[in-house]
Amino acid sequence: MSLRSRLPAILVALGLVVATLLAFEPVRENGFVSFDDWIYVEGNDEIREGWTLEGFVWAWTAVRGSLWHPLTWFSHMLDVEFFGLDPVGHHATGLILHILNVLLLFLVLGRMTGSLWPSAFVAAVFALHPLRVESVAWAAERKDVLSGFFWMLTLAAYAGYVRRPGIPRYLGLAAAFLLGLLAKPIVVTLPFVLLLLDYWPLERSQGVAGRSAIRRAWPLIREKLPLFLIAGVFAVVTLAVQPDVTLVDWEVLPLEARLPNSLTAYALYIRDLVFPNNLAVLYPFPTSPPPLWQPGLALVLVAGVSVAIATVGRSRRYLAVGWLWYLGTLLPVIGLVQVGFQTRADRYTYLPSIGLLIMVAWGAADLQRRFALRKLWFGAGAALVLAALVFATRVQLTHWRDSVTLYERALAVTSGNYPVHSNLGSVLVSQGRNAEARGHYQRALEIKPDYVYALYNLGVWLQRDGDVEAALEHYRAALRSDPDHVRSRYNLAVVQAQRGELEAASRNYTRVLEIDADHVSAHHNLGNLLRAEGRLEAAITHYRRVVELEPGHPRVHYGWGHALQLRGELDAARDHYRKVRRVAPGYAEALYERGLAFARSGRLEPAIADLREAAELRPDWPAPLRALARLRAGRPDPKLEDAERAR
Repeated sequence: MSLRSRLPAILVALGLVVATLLAFEPVRENGFVSFDDWIYVEGNDEIREGWTLEGFVWAWTAVRGSLWHPLTWFSHMLDVEFFGLDPVGHHATGLILHILNVLLLFLVLGRMTGSLWPSAFVAAVFALHPLRVESVAWAAERKDVLSGFFWMLTLAAYAGYVRRPGIPRYLGLAAAFLLGLLAKPIVVTLPFVLLLLDYWPLERSQGVAGRSAIRRAWPLIREKLPLFLIAGVFAVVTLAVQPDVTLVDWEVLPLEARLPNSLTAYALYIRDLVFPNNLAVLYPFPTSPPPLWQPGLALVLVAGVSVAIATVGRSRRYLAVGWLWYLGTLLPVIGLVQVGFQTRADRYTYLPSIGLLIMVAWGAADLQRRFALRKLWFGAGAALVLAALVFATRVQLTHWRDSVTLYERALAVTSGNYPVHSNLGSVLVSQGRNAEARGHYQRALEIKPDYVYALYNLGVWLQRDGDVEAALEHYRAALRSDPDHVRSRYNLAVVQAQRGELEAASRNYTRVLEIDADHVSAHHNLGNLLRAEGRLEAAITHYRRVVELEPGHPRVHYGWGHALQLRGELDAARDHYRKVRRVAPGYAEALYERGLAFARSGRLEPAIADLREAAELRPDWPAPLRALARLRAGRPDPKLEDAERAR
């Protein structure tokens, strides 16, 4: 193929890149947001270290964010390696991946169909639509654009395999498919899409012998059985790793509530594609059943389109392929298996919307040919649509500038959005806007009185404000709503310990560790309680676990050293106090305890040095000064330790 014949496609590709950059240019002004970016980047210690061997190993076992997606973790690590925690670099990576997806989509559709302008239109709308903002501008949704890249790469590999079948090419497309699954399990539907492409535009079933459609399709299905097997394994893994906090129980949200929502979501995604107005980061599940006309109207729409497409038959195969692409790729996230309490999400349309765009683009081309309409009018119409999308996307990006603008926009365009009220309250607390924060927590509880996160957040607010009794009541209410809510149970235990209710605190810390065996603070605090009770071996077990999880934890080494000191193991105790000294040189309590240990073993000079430094670090604390006075008077009586320690 000559350069001249390729020139239109090259120009279109350049135009796609320029238009996408123009549409998403405002993303450079956006920061991270509190909604999951903390889990994926800002507050994730493994990611913050950048690319390390320990992080590489961790990524293969981590299940944070409700998903197992090691490749996504790797991409975040590389971003930190290159850009640190500057959000501009992270957003740039997401945008680059999106542009690559756009170009690959244009290339694949053009190669498979031989139609330049319909392929260009699909790629352009996919590139510029404001529904893409959530996937591109949200750092936590790197998995969308990354899995999308391997989705498109698999399609390209499949196009090559169809032209020249062979084991190496098949292994190549299988590898791309596997990498996509390692980025996000939504890619499980890809083998189904490959079968649709066999029907149109590849029309591979035409040359297969057999009288029935099933017999003609069987060789194509058999060809993809390894891909379906891989997809099945990943589907099982995904369901297995979904934590209870995000996978909604069927008793909480029964099938009779999920089915209407799923039908309505199918219709609303179409509406948002045609008229992308009032987009939000979260569309909450309603606290009361919606009116029956909503799922009824959605059912009429979905069934009507399906019947109409079936009637058209083989003459316009692209309609069936586009429609089934849309219905099938949305199925894993349509709400039948409900994760969280959102009814739908803009990011879920990243790949499914391509099916609807195929229907529109090739349908318009058919209309133009059928009625001999002027191409100029279609071109002008397409240009107006794309210009409007660029404008809408730039506006939508401003709503993602920071957490406050994101949540305020969601509250402005949705109703009854109790999760966003709670999230906004937490952001406002971090900014010192406490009165506004409390109002949002209370509004969330007015909408949904048993919403565990608002109960917990308001409890934290009340505890900081000094109203401990009210805080306790909110923690207990949160646990009535969700007995396994770790943060509420942990905070309840902390308050109980402060109030001297040690047995109750110990029970709650133990329960926290039954739910989350690696909860560092619960191990530490329970170890302190056990040490105070004289159960030193049990306390040391918890301290040891903290050090395994978080090496260099100064307070834990202090507690461990103190427990060993109480057992009379003075040399081992001093080793832990030294570790505290290395990590936290200004830790006066560790210096005091080490000084007492030295005194107890008769080493008076280092004892005096430690006690003197402890007194200098904490001049308001009389215990080191009293111990020094005893030593100078020649009375280094270790029996006085307990009295001195009652401070």
